[in-house]
Amino acid sequence: DGLVYMTLIALSFAGLENIMYAFSENTISESISLALMRDITTVPLHVVCGIVIGHFMALGNINKKSDKKILNYTLALFLPAFIHGYACLGRLQS
Repeated sequence: DGLVYMTLIALSFAGLENIMYAFSENTISESISLALMRDITTVPLHVVCGIVIGHFMALGNINKKSDKKILNYTLALFLPAFIHGYACLGRLQS
């Protein structure tokens, strides 16, 4: 269930973020082009990060050993942050 919930949260966040960015542009054509470009790039990134969070949170909930729980919860926090940062860094360098 955690995978489904985190994917839904990631999709909702990406959609809201895209709307906010689109309304920050000056003209309608700029807003539409920005929204379309972000739909292709940022929505899949947020979904992947949401899936990673959901996966490791679910593993943390399933494991009985406290050291495995801590490892999975730590990965749920830091791995998506690394993926998101790496994707943003790649976008800044191009």
